[in-house]
Amino acid sequence: MPRGPCGVPKVGEAIRLVASYDAACEETLPSGGQVDRDVLNTVRRTELLARLELMDGMINEEAIRAELIREMGWDATPYEQRSKLLKVTRQHYVVLLRQFLLDMETPGGAEAPRAPL
Repeated sequence: MPRGPCGVPKVGEAIRLVASYDAACEETLPSGGQVDRDVLNTVRRTELLARLELMDGMINEEAIRAELIREMGWDATPYEQRSKLLKVTRQHYVVLLRQFLLDMETPGGAEAPRAPL
């Protein structure tokens, strides 16, 4: 799978995988509609990684905008504030991914008690 600058799958590839998974599920779901837990976990992990890559791109774009605005002599405060908010949001996704991976390693999965963050 092609990797982005942070070593995570490229967003387009992740979206393609999710779409192909959706198509496969429609064909192979048992009558009860149950999805294999491992497959669902893979989709969740891929989605979180794709969101992290998107956040990285948005943070970089916002930094470029702020720099351009500063070079023009204008006030870049709104762009810097937006960049800080994006970084906080990214940190939340990192925590979610970390907790998700810990839950996958735990024998009971998501039902096991969670470690404090």
